[in-house]
Amino acid sequence: VYLGGFERSRPNAAASNQRRVDADWRNNIYRSPNRVATTDEETIRRHTMSHDIYSLGVVLLELGLFEPLTSMESKFKNKTAAIVHNNLTQLAKDDLLTTMGDMYAEVVLYCLESTPESWLAAHVTEMSYVKEVFAPLEQLSKWT
Repeated sequence: VYLGGFERSRPNAAASNQRRVDADWRNNIYRSPNRVATTDEETIRRHTMSHDIYSLGVVLLELGLFEPLTSMESKFKNKTAAIVHNNLTQLAKDDLLTTMGDMYAEVVLYCLESTPESWLAAHVTEMSYVKEVFAPLEQLSKWT
């Protein structure tokens, strides 16, 4: 499995929509917690690559569980962004380990912990992202 097309992604310095997007819980599952506004007047954080990595982690979680996250309504509907994040992380720690193993679960958890603050604190670069996400996924793809 390969992910590509990032050369067509919005440059990091490009404009970012900071207005509230739809509040549908089925869409908010895939959004980084700091990209989910709680009121109509609230502006959300500028979009960064770390938000894309977070969303990738959610998709990888869903694939690894072999079940759409929208089927787990009680874990996500009418929940705060922080609770949604905690529930996703817990699913990765508990259920993903048994279905996909340690390496895959670690990749998903790395993605789910991806925030602009964590990237700054750890001096994360695109190369460290490749090391932490793409390299393990590539290694796993060779086992199939």
